Amino acid sequence: MYQITVATWRDFGNQLGLTDFSPETQDRIATAILMSLKVDIFLKNNDLGGALSEASRRWAALPQGPDLPNRHPPQPYMPFDTFKKNYEEELQQGDHK
Repeated sequence: MYQITVATWRDFGNQLGLTDFSPETQDRIATAILMSLKVDIFLKNNDLGGALSEASRRWAALPQGPDLPNRHPPQPYMPFDTFKKNYEEELQQGDHK
């Protein structure tokens, strides 16, 4: 649900000491970006809408929250209900790993 650009990789990859552009490296960068936006605080408080409000500032394909569009029209985005369903499924799968 995110795209790490070369410019973002340069910024965060250098900070994190990364040397490749693998999917795992991109996941680490995405996590670092989300942490810098304090999204984890919203998620720990079970506030997915608040988390998306912050994350959508960085990623155009995310909605701002329940019943809200993305911040970057006309960029396509995933509706909140679809995102929430996918998020909850991933959480459940994580519990079984």
